[in-house]
Amino acid sequence: MLKKTLLAASVIIGTISLAGCDANNTETQKQTPTPITYTEGVQYRVLEKPLQYKNNEITEFLWYGCPHCYAVNPIILQWEQDKKLTHTLVQKHSQLSERFMFDANVFYGLQLIDKTELRQEYFDKRQQGQFKSTKDINNWIQSKGINQDQFFNALKAPKLIAEREQTLKEERSTGSTGVPAFIVEGKYIVLVRGLSKIGGWKAVPGLINYLSALDGK
Repeated sequence: MLKKTLLAASVIIGTISLAGCDANNTETQKQTPTPITYTEGVQYRVLEKPLQYKNNEITEFLWYGCPHCYAVNPIILQWEQDKKLTHTLVQKHSQLSERFMFDANVFYGLQLIDKTELRQEYFDKRQQGQFKSTKDINNWIQSKGINQDQFFNALKAPKLIAEREQTLKEERSTGSTGVPAFIVEGKYIVLVRGLSKIGGWKAVPGLINYLSALDGK
């Protein structure tokens, strides 16, 4: 299935209304004076089958067409700047839906040609509605001095296909049905809907540190 997607001549870009892209409002809320309590099944879930991720690693599955992923992106960058996280953030593009695939191609294609610095510009333009068709995206790729035929042909490399199939297998194993999805140390998944009960996205660094310390208790 993945190979057929990569070989397709054009892919319809997914709409923002996709049901899988669901998340709470990312706006921060007023802090409560009471200590924050993290509850399993509300703010996080233990993965039935842990993934072989590093102990100091947070993995985010995102989709460039998801407004919630876009809204939380600057918050994540601020976490890193403020050193609120002692973990390394690893971003992977979700492949849960056929509608995610063209964006995933761009994400992994830019990685393949060592042009990851262009990812944010693509994300911005995608969310600002500047890409109305795959032709617009192809023109943007070409405007960056990238040969689009070579770019998309590179996506057919067996090594990359195998890597993406493994990533999709990992994503499915978490039981995630939407984005953004955060996996902590390969053992826990943050439950986005439960964040509203502890102050929204600003409480995530504390939740991650809490989850990281669980095994040491």
